[in-house]
Amino acid sequence: MQNYLERDAKALATMQLARQAELLDEDKEFRQLARLLYLQQLPFQCAQVIEEAMAKGTVKPDADSYGLLSNCYLAAREGDEALAPLAKAAELSPDGEMYVLLGQLRLQREEFDAALEALHKALPKAKPSGRDRSSS
Repeated sequence: MQNYLERDAKALATMQLARQAELLDEDKEFRQLARLLYLQQLPFQCAQVIEEAMAKGTVKPDADSYGLLSNCYLAAREGDEALAPLAKAAELSPDGEMYVLLGQLRLQREEFDAALEALHKALPKAKPSGRDRSSS
């Protein structure tokens, strides 16, 4: 209810109490808690919640959960920790956007061969843009 009323801090407190009382048992509840932690600028705690819930099998290991985990680590300035979940998100994602992000992260780290590999993997998953290229 607090979340619906856009009271993020109270919603987070409520969700954290529910987690401590072991009342959270659904994928969407853990994702909601993780997103609230992220929004309240607690990215490392966000990563911990998602990682623990994925390890227990509560959160489905899909592109979105790995993407969220990677974003949390990146926001926490834990670039090394963000690489593996970002690579997994890219592999599971239906489009090439996560591979592009992985390539950019590898470029920032001056890992040029790995960046090129990630960008090459993005190409087959690329979605054509809606622009008409014949008029260019």
